[in-house]
Amino acid sequence: MPSSNHVLSREELDRLRQYDTCTLSNAIERLDIRPRNEGFIAGAVTCRFPQLPAVIGYAVTARMRSSTMPVTGRCYYEHPDWWRYVASRSGPGILVIEDADHSPGVGALFGEA
Repeated sequence: MPSSNHVLSREELDRLRQYDTCTLSNAIERLDIRPRNEGFIAGAVTCRFPQLPAVIGYAVTARMRSSTMPVTGRCYYEHPDWWRYVASRSGPGILVIEDADHSPGVGALFGEA
């Protein structure tokens, strides 16, 4: 099995794009990388732009709480270390951010709340 640092070619990514998420998830489960009760997506995840075509890439994940001030600084965009990390990743990237507030939707990481 390739290491986690292996970057797929554009052709390999294009071949994977033809399959839906459920098919790929089921295939990955057969590799026995982790227990089958880990790594699945709950029903709260929804497609925000169903009119757009399918995408494929490497997920860069984060968790945010806009109802709480950052540990240091006035706002989150004053912490460029995370943005540098995102920019350093190889291949096409997909940014996945979990809103971990007790009442999701209190604020926004991009744009206005």
